[in-house]
Amino acid sequence: MKSSFIILLLFINATYGQVIESIKSDSAVIGFIRKVFPELNELRISTSLNDEPTWQLADLDNNAKPDLLFTGTDGSSRNRAFVVLSKNNDNYELYDITPMGYFLRPVAQVEKINDDLVIVLQFEVNTTRWADSLFFRNGAFLHYLAIPHLKDIALIQYRTTECLGPCPVYSITIDSLGNARLESSKPRDFYIWTYQDTLIGHYYQRVSNEKLIQLKELLNYIYLSPVPDKYIWITDQPSGIIDMKFTDGSSRYISDYARGGSPALVLLHHYFDELRFSTRWKK
Repeated sequence: MKSSFIILLLFINATYGQVIESIKSDSAVIGFIRKVFPELNELRISTSLNDEPTWQLADLDNNAKPDLLFTGTDGSSRNRAFVVLSKNNDNYELYDITPMGYFLRPVAQVEKINDDLVIVLQFEVNTTRWADSLFFRNGAFLHYLAIPHLKDIALIQYRTTECLGPCPVYSITIDSLGNARLESSKPRDFYIWTYQDTLIGHYYQRVSNEKLIQLKELLNYIYLSPVPDKYIWITDQPSGIIDMKFTDGSSRYISDYARGGSPALVLLHHYFDELRFSTRWKK
């Protein structure tokens, strides 16, 4: 999975009376964007190419609200694709889904693949053309991967390793019912660095059903993803080690040195970091 597709969340802003549902033309897209996201005032919406749409409305995050996909160029003439997600209380979130989009053709289309709404991005260098696809899962746009059915979690074990600084060293085990066990130890150079983590030892909590479903979806995605089981992209950093087991007997073990092996793995690391530093742990 290319790092160029790591999702960059740019801004969250109120609509000031603007609504995506009212967009019917290129000029309406421009007016909406410049009103709601003034930091994109230099953005120029792409013109249609061979009658292919340069903007579309679709419910990409499955919340029964229409979202906006559009392509355009900024002051540096980079071709880029953006998504505006409609959230609650008439708020919108803006995502740049091509942060390195120099070779993006002015075409990005929403297609339905295996009952999933997928953004297909068209790229071109000289006469070479290729496509990539993204879908929205777990709060981010990830490379599209068809998942035939979600496996149930039997046990997930996650642990971090030491680094050359005050990195949190912990392991979390979660079973099929959401029972979570934390084992946390002091990091290297604990007394040298200013470090606020005082949760050392063994602790327990129950993961909510919502968080357990989120974990199940993310683990199923990672289980099927083509990232290697041992990934190293930078040295002198902590590792995130994932040992996932499913009720059908399948399993996967991934060691992600520096915790940046793929956008989905980054999401999983963040998931456990947030769980680690929650206030629900009890002795």
